[in-house]
Amino acid sequence: MKRALYTAIAAIAAAACTSTEYLDVDNLDPVLVINAQMTAQEDVHTIHLSSSSRSRVSPVPDGTVSVRINSGAPIAASWQAPEEGNEEFSSSKFVFSQKLNPGDIVEVTGQKGGLSAKATVTVPDNPALMDVEYNHDVSHATASSDSFFGGDGYYEPYWPYAEPNPYDASAWHEVKIKFADAPGDSYYRVSVLLETSLTTDEGTESQTGRLYPDTSSEPVLSTASSSEGGILDAIAEDSNRYCVFKDDLFKDKEYTLKLYFQETQIMYSRKYHDYEGGHYDEETGLWIEPDLPEGWSYKANILVRLYSISQDQYIYLKAMDLSDLGMLFSEPVSIPTNVDGGMGFINVDSYKEIRMDL
Repeated sequence: MKRALYTAIAAIAAAACTSTEYLDVDNLDPVLVINAQMTAQEDVHTIHLSSSSRSRVSPVPDGTVSVRINSGAPIAASWQAPEEGNEEFSSSKFVFSQKLNPGDIVEVTGQKGGLSAKATVTVPDNPALMDVEYNHDVSHATASSDSFFGGDGYYEPYWPYAEPNPYDASAWHEVKIKFADAPGDSYYRVSVLLETSLTTDEGTESQTGRLYPDTSSEPVLSTASSSEGGILDAIAEDSNRYCVFKDDLFKDKEYTLKLYFQETQIMYSRKYHDYEGGHYDEETGLWIEPDLPEGWSYKANILVRLYSISQDQYIYLKAMDLSDLGMLFSEPVSIPTNVDGGMGFINVDSYKEIRMDL
């Protein structure tokens, strides 16, 4: 907190007595940049390849990406043409299909012309996720400073639906995640997802979106629990939007995470909505929608995923978090790289999942 204040004063003082000089700096020779956030439980993996110089980052559709698992035969990743409207995206996508298992050593190599870059990572063991308990409409008082960055997530429903919601929009729900810590120093990430599936005559379409729980009362996730809520506190506090944590508080023991999210994040997904077929009833003041067509079905679930991650991934996500949170007086954030001969970050996570009815 004090550091942020001193930095602000120094910056203002310096601005009052400086002059501007322009230096000619030659462009750096281009280097390859490889980025990938892979998950062992997925069969298809995407790798981003680009070329970076001082002035710009460019896609390299004419480059190549290959992957070796446990020093086996190279697997060629296929270039994916960009979707319409994304032709100017700064990286090129390369995709390969391969089942990854805990302990696998994954080597990714990118090449273009005379440029080459490589990264090697090991797939972590699956976490020992034991149980998830989902409690509805619980008492919860958030200590988070999220309101400084745009509110606590609560808003009044835009339309009063004819079918009442089982919970008030401001209600809190609790997710308790029990797991056993792995021996030694361990690092984790947790995510709570909302999955909806609609089955029609043409098949099933599923969508998955991330929920944003309040973590202010969870010791292993919160960095703001002691904040007084002032503006400098809000600027100086570390963020944890990726929900990463290490095992300092429960080393080699069982632990139960407690996360909370508000009904407002899930209320519109509790049932199927036909917005085009709906209409406003002026007499009742309610929004009326037709029933789900005969033969169709709709399902909504909460997915809880606990990830085992490497120490490098923990450091990388914390750095990305602080970079995303960059404020006027914040210091520059160094983003780590594990790519030899170039830049970027390659990673593989492993997770266990428990699915619950909404």
